[in-house]
Amino acid sequence: MRPSSGITLALALTASAANAQSIVNSAIRTGPLFARYTVDAPIGVTISELAVPFAVSVPFNSRLNFDVSGGYARATVDFENGQKSEEISGMTDTQLRANFSLGEDFIIFTAGLNIPTGQSTVLQDQVLAAGFIGNEFLAFPIPSMGTGFGGTGGIAIARPMGEWNVGLGASMRYSAEYEPYRFTNETVDTAGNVISSSDEAVHFQPGNEYRVRVGADHGFAGGRVAAGLTYSKFGDDNVGGGTVYSTGDRYIGEAGYSRTLRGVDYIVSAWNLFRAEGVRAGSRAPTENITSGALSAGFDVGGFRIEPNVEMRMWYSEERFLGKMAMVGIRNRLQVMGLDIYPSAGYAIGNLLAENDSKPALSGFRASLTARFGR
Repeated sequence: MRPSSGITLALALTASAANAQSIVNSAIRTGPLFARYTVDAPIGVTISELAVPFAVSVPFNSRLNFDVSGGYARATVDFENGQKSEEISGMTDTQLRANFSLGEDFIIFTAGLNIPTGQSTVLQDQVLAAGFIGNEFLAFPIPSMGTGFGGTGGIAIARPMGEWNVGLGASMRYSAEYEPYRFTNETVDTAGNVISSSDEAVHFQPGNEYRVRVGADHGFAGGRVAAGLTYSKFGDDNVGGGTVYSTGDRYIGEAGYSRTLRGVDYIVSAWNLFRAEGVRAGSRAPTENITSGALSAGFDVGGFRIEPNVEMRMWYSEERFLGKMAMVGIRNRLQVMGLDIYPSAGYAIGNLLAENDSKPALSGFRASLTARFGR
């Protein structure tokens, strides 16, 4: 799960699906996204990812609509010590989702499938490349190539309550067993010659995920304030038919305030991701906490929409520093030949915890060029 801006959750829970009436109102969203981070020694790595996600929304009628999403990604890791670079690339899994609304969107039912079109098995020389892009602190555009077959069912309820808009959602996700890793075991003689080799796969059965979300927004001080809380309960994961892992339950709190002042749209937002204690290879996995605060402004200049933004992100594990990062960026919005174009770019600096409690410098940048066609 990716944390989002403070107002996203409340808006998602109260959003209307009834605006689209037929297939002619379909919308397509795609575009390249690139992220690259360099961490100095003793970690000494450069991680980069080029991603081209896509999403297609197809309304069937005023109450039923379908979404299809997926993408392509290429991730690489280069090492300062001369170690051979690692790369993983290809298509990602494809998600199919149907939404059905009742009572002017008072209740929305959702059903989804994760189709395993991506690489769910990581090879021996791809482990670090696949692992780095899944880091929630760095938040790469596509954090996983594939996770096997899965299904999700959910329900969301949203309605005004006095001067508040309030939403509540619940969902359950099931994932089938898959092989996340495959290693090659070799037997060599005294001269170093390979006598025999065999592949060994790790079988992984994810536990079910249960998620509850609540969000609300309300007018405040000439603008609008929104807040939300998401709780995810995870069942135990089974590795190799015997070893039990637990990722730890997760809590995501979000809040945001938006207001227009003298022709400028301001948004102040914050989110906090807390992962509870888990189990890894029979040992206790400590709690983790990622906190972020951001400020953005939007204004029109010569027919263009300009949105500068800043963000500060902190990462801790039971009060132990793991990382910090400050980011500055700018977004734009323009229309070209019927397309809504959203270019953006940003630069980040910070530190990560390394061995011997050193804190090597972190730097990087992100860029994207998203295009949207249709309503």
